[in-house]
Amino acid sequence: MRRKIELGWLNQVGSTLKQVRSPNGGGTRTLDIEMSCMIQDILTTAKELFFPDGMSKKGSVDAFVFHMADQTQIPLDGTTIFKELCENTKLKHLRLYMVTSPKLLSVHETFTTTVIDNMDHQTSQQEDFTCEVDKSSKDNECINDFSYQDNELLASENNTLLGTYHST
Repeated sequence: MRRKIELGWLNQVGSTLKQVRSPNGGGTRTLDIEMSCMIQDILTTAKELFFPDGMSKKGSVDAFVFHMADQTQIPLDGTTIFKELCENTKLKHLRLYMVTSPKLLSVHETFTTTVIDNMDHQTSQQEDFTCEVDKSSKDNECINDFSYQDNELLASENNTLLGTYHST
């Protein structure tokens, strides 16, 4: 026994989920699903549709973490049988979403800060910090309170120069 569903793609941007539209490789797809398949099987099909040859306009399939969600954006267990989901929701037209969020890389950096004390003496000191970088992002931006560019460590909110860095 089979049933038609609508399949969409939601991508996490910051702390919100945004629907990926057709011009960006998303859109709504109609699938004919076998009632005995598992949600993880639908996710595999969704990856193939939205990431043909492992690529999309949003980046490589390897740069994202994936899960499936229902029409209310609640994550679904991959081992759930599709028939159980249909019986539980009682919806005539079922809509599911492939949800992507960027994989984060932990980058360890060492930077030198210039400290000026209350007597106008200038000293330098080495400091370490670790920041998480969005692998799907095309710029070098940390996910926490810092960003870095051109060997400078900046406070994200006000772009204040905190120091220069050197990768370790």
